Amino acid sequence: MTNITSSKHRSIFKWIGYGLLILIASFIIYTIIYSISTSSDTDVEGSSNQRVSEYGMVGGMPTPAPSDKGLTLTPEAMREDVSAASNFENPTADQRIIKTGSLELSVEDVSVAIADITSRVTTRNGFIQSSNTQDPGDSPRRAWMTVRVPVSAFQEMMEDIKKMAVVVLDEAVEGQDVTMQYIDLQAALKNARAEEESYIQLLKRTGSVEEILAVTRQLAEVRGRIERYDAQKRYLESKTDMATISVQMTEETRVNVPGKTWQPLEVLRQSLSGLIHSLQGLIDLLIRLVVVVIGLLLPIALIAGFVFWLGWKIKNFIQKKMKK
Repeated sequence: MTNITSSKHRSIFKWIGYGLLILIASFIIYTIIYSISTSSDTDVEGSSNQRVSEYGMVGGMPTPAPSDKGLTLTPEAMREDVSAASNFENPTADQRIIKTGSLELSVEDVSVAIADITSRVTTRNGFIQSSNTQDPGDSPRRAWMTVRVPVSAFQEMMEDIKKMAVVVLDEAVEGQDVTMQYIDLQAALKNARAEEESYIQLLKRTGSVEEILAVTRQLAEVRGRIERYDAQKRYLESKTDMATISVQMTEETRVNVPGKTWQPLEVLRQSLSGLIHSLQGLIDLLIRLVVVVIGLLLPIALIAGFVFWLGWKIKNFIQKKMKK
């Protein structure tokens, strides 16, 4: 019994030893494979760094090497070039404010007021952006105008327009400061143009077709940004150089005294003429009604008479038959 128990113990220790050997062997194999993989990555990175030393990188894209073999275009040198090209001081600008004004006026004559405003705007080197007149016929005329004048003439133009009114019903002036937005656009535009010039210089250097196409795509993207920045800058300049004034005008209600003399006989004659026309219409209606009624009753009477006669005949025929 003791021999059997010791034999079982030796068998358990033997399997435990086998397991430890398998674990140690697995660890050694994993260490060898990891070392080989690390060596391969180091070799690939070394070759990649050697490739980068031959071509500079701008915006993650390869750029052709310079034609001068004595000059090596390293990433550090490229960054210095691009930094030097785009290292502008922050541009300065005068204060940029978008000025808008609105007026609601009561005027004597809308047409006269429109002509007067147009003349004064033109004199101040402005222009009429929009103009609209409404004449309902049974109520006072109304008009809406939007004018643009230089900012320097804004306040003077507002005062001139108010002088045309009988009553100023409403007045509002608003200013929006966009100076910082304008400065940011100037800086972005200058930096984008410097970046454009860097790409143009890169295109002049030798390189493969793929590299030239890559730089060309980057150049197209930069030029698109330049166009957007330039359009936004022109828009802000237009809004800040020329102020906007919106004018709403309403004519005063007028009571016009009739210019004709009073003619009671003429009024009586017109009244009698209207009465005669009304009686004629009534008689015409009665005639039409009689004609329509007769036209409908006559066929009905004929049909009813025929039915009555036919019934009478049938009745007599039946009575004769019954007497026989």
